[in-house]
Order: sequence, then structure tokens, then C-alpha cells
Amino acid sequence: MYPERWLQRFTQVVGRPQDEINLAEAALIIAADEYPDLDVARYLARLDEMAEQTRPRFSSEMPPRERIIALNEYLFDELGFRGNRDAYYDPRNSFLNDVLDRRLGIPITLSLVYLEIGWHLGLPLGGVAMPGHFIAKWKTDDLVILIDVFEEGHIIGQFPLPQPAEARARLSWTQSASRRQILARLLSNLRAIFLQDENHARALPVAEKMVILQPNSSEVLRDAALLAYQQKSYRRAAEFLESYLRQFPSARGTGQMWTYLNEVKSIVLRLN
Repeated sequence: MYPERWLQRFTQVVGRPQDEINLAEAALIIAADEYPDLDVARYLARLDEMAEQTRPRFSSEMPPRERIIALNEYLFDELGFRGNRDAYYDPRNSFLNDVLDRRLGIPITLSLVYLEIGWHLGLPLGGVAMPGHFIAKWKTDDLVILIDVFEEGHIIGQFPLPQPAEARARLSWTQSASRRQILARLLSNLRAIFLQDENHARALPVAEKMVILQPNSSEVLRDAALLAYQQKSYRRAAEFLESYLRQFPSARGTGQMWTYLNEVKSIVLRLN
């Protein structure tokens, strides 16, 4: 599939209502930048199969910790999923197909596998976007259990929640990261890896997807515009620059951004 088609598909997937976004599908589409012929359906089916293999281990009478332990035993003891400590910044740790094939990942992608299987089983799991380290959690109205999936599902702690709901809402660490927030963090990690390696060509499609998720972010729009400009993707640069300047006309450095916009518009006219 052509890159533009993958971008369109990503737009469609993340454009659904928050709870209807297929997180695994969106993550696999991100990986398609690296693997244009990626068979997304095959990897989604593999996640379904993993969940079904886990299902007989659960019963409705099992306490939460026992269910977490059962899921941990399957994923980490039997299948051998683990955190890639030796090559943490390897981009493959951020591509869901590679994580499923190699059974290696970083906190956010291992958590993504954990969440997807748990959701298939009806477990009340969510993600917590802690600074520098993404974790999973079990959350009900009266209980939160924090789980470090990078550490083979280590249970960090179990906390009863206060009543009423207004008091619980003030505990920010109990709030689940939304599916769009999880994808934005995954993309942000990848962009940082590529920029660290000065691989702007690989960073640009990542930045384009970040714009789709966060179209009103000044930082995201500016970075995408500059990457497109550097890569001589002038039509995309013009699109991002116009959006940035329309939304943030008084932002610092807009003079330079107007200069870039006038330049790329002139180039686009010549190309036409």
C-alpha cells in the first residue's frame, strides 16, 4: 500500500469515537511506515488468538491479583515477552508487529499488548502515562492495581480508592491514558529516536500522524512543518505552515514561519 493510503487509513481509525479506536490497528499502521506491505489483519488475528489461549485460565471468581498473575504467566513466562534493556532505543521496539514477532519491546508497546489481550478478556485494564515510563493498571470503582509490564507484569502497588467519585477524580494517577494519548506517546517516542539519529526522512511520516492526532498543538504543527520543509515535501510543508500560522498568529518566531511559507508556496507554484 502507498504511504498516502496508510495515512488515510490511520486518519480513519483514529477518527472514530475514543472508545471505538482499535489501538492495535492504529499501532500497526504506524509500523507500516517501515513495512509498507504489512499484513495488519494477520497481526490483529494473532492478538485475538493469544487472548483466546489465555481465556481458559480465568474465571469470574478469581480475585484481581490472581487474574493479573495468570496473564503475566502466559505472556512473560510461557511466551517470553520482555523489555529490551540491551537496545532500548531500537525503533523495532516501537513497531507492534516487531514486538509480537521478537517478543521484545519498551514499556508502551508491551503495555499495548497487555491491554489488548486484557480488553479481549473483559478485564478492566488501562494505561497510565507516567513521566518517562508507561505502565498498565487494573481499575474498578474501588480499587487500582498498578502493573509494570516492562518488568514482566510486576505489581507496583494496590490502592483502595476513596469515595465518592469526586474524591477519586482528584487522584490524577488513577486516570487512564486515552487511546489517542497512547498513540501520541508512541509516535513521540519514535520521532525522538529518529531525530536523535538525524534520520529526518523516517521522522516525517511519524510527524504527519502526530498532526492527525493533535491538530491543534503548536509544537506538533511547527515540528511537522519544519521536517516537511527540510525533506523538500513542499506541499505538506505549506499545509502545516498555513495551519500553524492560522491557529497561532502571535506565536514566537512566526516571522520565520511566514518566510518559509512564502518560499514553499513559490516552489509549489513552479512545480505546478
